[in-house]
Amino acid sequence: MARFNRVPRYGVRTAAAMLAVALSLVSQTPPMPSAVETEGAAKLINFTGQISVVRSGYQWALNAGSIVKRQEVIVTGPDGWGVFEVADGSKFEVFNNSRVVFRANQGEWRELLEVWLGKVRVQIEHFGGLPNNNKVHTPTAVISVRGTIFSVEVEDQTETTTVIDEEGSVVVRHKLQAGQDRILMPGEYVRVLRNEPWRRRCWIRAG
Repeated sequence: MARFNRVPRYGVRTAAAMLAVALSLVSQTPPMPSAVETEGAAKLINFTGQISVVRSGYQWALNAGSIVKRQEVIVTGPDGWGVFEVADGSKFEVFNNSRVVFRANQGEWRELLEVWLGKVRVQIEHFGGLPNNNKVHTPTAVISVRGTIFSVEVEDQTETTTVIDEEGSVVVRHKLQAGQDRILMPGEYVRVLRNEPWRRRCWIRAG
């Protein structure tokens, strides 16, 4: 009569655990974007702490060299920060506790970022002195780039937007209230409140 050796129970449990770990690792491998999807993408060139992208309904950790596609959401943790570069050499920084959509409008390449929460700093490259128009959207403001360097911060709960111009000029429009566009010059900033129209007292020279 043939004899069958009994597999020890601890061996079965160990094998099952190893299989589960292997499957978990496979499931955490982010899907690779195609060449078409990476057209107009942003590349992470430097980072610290926790920074990830929302892809296919899941958050995937990013590393130096990682690609963020159009309409994807960048998320940073309490210690997260990263610098991204786009094809024309322009860069944008995403600071901690932020949630930002890269090129949210598929058909409009000039709309660079949509900041839902947190802070970004944008540096636009101008080749040959030619305009390089880009826009940043928030829940309360639209920022049109004429200059080179500026930052945008959106506060939690109130969605108040603060725009600071460091170099060149930046045009700011209130998204929810009527009024003329405002132009910031270097060293100026403005706070855009959800339920308040433009007021002169909002315009204060930084420093």
